[in-house]
Amino acid sequence: MGIIIRQENSTELSVICNLIEKAFADMPESDHQEHHLVDRLHIPIHIYRNCH
Repeated sequence: MGIIIRQENSTELSVICNLIEKAFADMPESDHQEHHLVDRLHIPIHIYRNCH
């Protein structure tokens, strides 16, 4: 199995954020803010901002 690292495209951030939000939706220990971490990981270059 190979791993390919590439630059994300502009349509992927919302899909990734939605997936993460749904993955943590039923977890009582979650603060339900995990999907915002994806946006913060783009620092210092914020190309795509703000999940939701």
